Amino acid sequence: PSIVYHGALLELLGRFGKKRKLNIKGIAHITGGGLTGNFPRILPKENMDFTLDNLPPAPPAMKELQRLGNVSDEEAYSTWNMGVGMTLVVAKRDAKKTLELVKKQGLKAQVIGRIGK
Repeated sequence: PSIVYHGALLELLGRFGKKRKLNIKGIAHITGGGLTGNFPRILPKENMDFTLDNLPPAPPAMKELQRLGNVSDEEAYSTWNMGVGMTLVVAKRDAKKTLELVKKQGLKAQVIGRIGK
């Protein structure tokens, strides 16, 4: 099923006259091209890298598609979102507040990795 993210994003970005709550550095909607294809597009090109070391478990439907199609994890994560539909890049100091605000909007959220040089 599709998840609608606009309420949480508008809350985080401070739209409609509200003061901006956080310094969101990047947003990537994970669609065709998967997590590994979409997320890097929001990073600055110069000397930036990322580590996704805390991904949630893939939904059972995704695992079943992998099994039926004999699809490797690498191919699955470069093709499908594997249960991660939206990613945000925020400063480490804003991570906790970001998670709280997203969860108040009724969405699941967790830190899935980090960015570094």
